[in-house]
Amino acid sequence: MNASPLLMGLFNAALTLAAVMVAITFSLPHGWSGWQRLQQSGRETQAAVVSCDGGGKHRSMSFTYTVDARSYQGSGSGCLAAGSEVAIVYLPDDPSISATKRSQNLVKWLFAMGFGVAALSGFTGSWAARKRLAMRQR
Repeated sequence: MNASPLLMGLFNAALTLAAVMVAITFSLPHGWSGWQRLQQSGRETQAAVVSCDGGGKHRSMSFTYTVDARSYQGSGSGCLAAGSEVAIVYLPDDPSISATKRSQNLVKWLFAMGFGVAALSGFTGSWAARKRLAMRQR
């Protein structure tokens, strides 16, 4: 393949970014569209932590919250003691879709890291292609 180092770098970056975005999207509890809707029109409220599950670094908590005198349940990453309050965001048109404020910020951080990894992949792909090209020209 006689692609330029720049094209190889861009290809590596695009492929890496696509893979990272797909992985993040499938890890979101309500999918990409649910997360985006929570970002755009979510309303904040307080929820009561019911329980904490899991061990080690991958813990999740269950919580309950009330919207218009109706009770809903949700879950999120992290763990607080049962009875503690946690800030959540829910959709006004479908209050059953919710996420903790902490997980909303985590998703933003993951997307930023995805772009960083893609840029690094593009740089290393371009560097490797330049090195191979230089070795062929000797």
